[in-house]
Amino acid sequence: MQTIADADNRDRLKGPKYFGGILADSMGLGKTLIIVALVNILMSQSLNVIKAECGTTKHRPILLIAPNATVACQWVQEFRNILDDSTLHLILLSVPGLEELANKNRIVHFLGREDLKQWQRHLRYVWDESDSRASKVVIITTMESWARRTCYYNDQEGEWSSTFTEKKRAFSLVIVDEAYKVKNHRTRNWRSVYFLERQFTLLITATPCMNSLTDMFGLARLLWAGAEQYLEQNPSIKEKMEIISELDDLSILDEDTTPRDFQLAAGRPGLLTKLLFKRGNARTHDIDLTRQYLRHFETLAMLKRSPSSQIHADWERSTLISLEGLFPKVENYTVDISPGQAHDQEYQRVHTDLLIQYLKCLTAWGGVCDSESKRAKKEEEEEARESIMKATRLFQIASSSLDVYDLDTILSRNGHSTLAPEVAKMRDNRVDICRLVQFLLLPTETAPETHVGFMKIATRNSPILRYILHYINENILTREPEGKIKKLLIIEHNLMLAFYYELVLQFLGFECRCMHAQLSQDERQTLVDSFNSSHSESCQILIQLYTVGFAGTNLHKSCSRVLVASQSYSLQVQWQAMHRVIRVSPSTAVRIDPRQWYANYEL
Repeated sequence: MQTIADADNRDRLKGPKYFGGILADSMGLGKTLIIVALVNILMSQSLNVIKAECGTTKHRPILLIAPNATVACQWVQEFRNILDDSTLHLILLSVPGLEELANKNRIVHFLGREDLKQWQRHLRYVWDESDSRASKVVIITTMESWARRTCYYNDQEGEWSSTFTEKKRAFSLVIVDEAYKVKNHRTRNWRSVYFLERQFTLLITATPCMNSLTDMFGLARLLWAGAEQYLEQNPSIKEKMEIISELDDLSILDEDTTPRDFQLAAGRPGLLTKLLFKRGNARTHDIDLTRQYLRHFETLAMLKRSPSSQIHADWERSTLISLEGLFPKVENYTVDISPGQAHDQEYQRVHTDLLIQYLKCLTAWGGVCDSESKRAKKEEEEEARESIMKATRLFQIASSSLDVYDLDTILSRNGHSTLAPEVAKMRDNRVDICRLVQFLLLPTETAPETHVGFMKIATRNSPILRYILHYINENILTREPEGKIKKLLIIEHNLMLAFYYELVLQFLGFECRCMHAQLSQDERQTLVDSFNSSHSESCQILIQLYTVGFAGTNLHKSCSRVLVASQSYSLQVQWQAMHRVIRVSPSTAVRIDPRQWYANYEL
């Protein structure tokens, strides 16, 4: 029986008919578990069943779009571990390379490219809205695969379309994991979600605004679809909301007498467009209007918590709920590294030459003039841009290791390079550090005959690598005789640097692996499982690249130390990579050591 207090709590918890939101909790605070719990509640209580006023019901499946196959595999495992068969009848997995996973699970069925076009007979009930089994189905796919298979440009009509929308296939809930992939409303990824008919939309991202306010626009438009449909069905509410047409009008929402549905005004993409518009020659957005808009938008659309958030047991906020032990203790340290007095002059010479080269590239880019041929001008601009990208990459390599920079110079002069295809060839041909050291010998030097000799040459102009070795000696090799294996996550931006570090550490006998693009999805998952294992023979040191499947990968089970060997182009991306080992209720504290140059040459 419902008490007066229960009724009051229900009324307070009611929100406007927004039909979605952004789960923006900080990395490691259990967003995956929250979503699994939500799906469990929706299915077990039939809350994802659409009930019409006439008494009819519509049963629709749930769609979950993961950023990559590794994360999709993790979602399958979480659903299987937590939800029972009576709640979740079937998981349809449409991810290339994960066929074997479907074969190992009774309720997991694999869908190929053609299966999305012509559904198998025994699965057609998924789109029968009168069949109650449809609301007990979750379809899991990846962003690129979903966009490529379902969204296309119709040349005849001159517009984009979705094969699912054309066939009137609808969802009760669409979940987008790592929603930064749909922040740009001009991309196929965004359109593949926007065109879907759905009742609710849930976007998961710890970084809803990675670089600027424009990142919010694509997310706001995706979420507005449900609210817009609701307002079209309730024209009286829509008409009354017209009093909030400018950003300054948002102050109306602070009044106690304002109807609850008026909060929807803060989610209108048109209002955000006015905020993004810069008047005159202004270089930044109006800070006061920005704060006011974000305060109301976050209240309407966003659940955002961090380890410092406070949770109260009552509406008056008089009793705090203790969160001690729930969130991990994270220690951040910055390490100052210099190349060493013996190498300072060489580092300065190389970086001065690279700076001159970079400035020449900028001059050439800016000097591209109007040409009679647009094609010729475009080719000139592309050539200048590639030169700048190359100079930037060389700066990145030289700032970490002149040894690798010298290798790049030698290989380039002989028709090769240190780009991904050439690194892949080196892997295929099992090139090891002994082979690479031969290219680093001075004319007066002879080939080393001992491990110490090889290490002396391989690390003499690589200060970051020398620090990595020092760090491993101080923190990873300190394992007790019968103690648990200690693990280390190294984060690197450049593929050749990661490959070089990997070869050196393997030469020293460490079980070290790099998560690179050559690995298949099964191989990546096997590597993740090995790094998460506490077995003595498992992967002890993992080198993670910013550009290869780091988003959403859980690496927290056995690792509590992270070394950031190079900075990312975006601080948000760097946080994402570092927090792969940070999760709710960890067994150990987490230490993160970003490196910082004594003399920083990075651009």
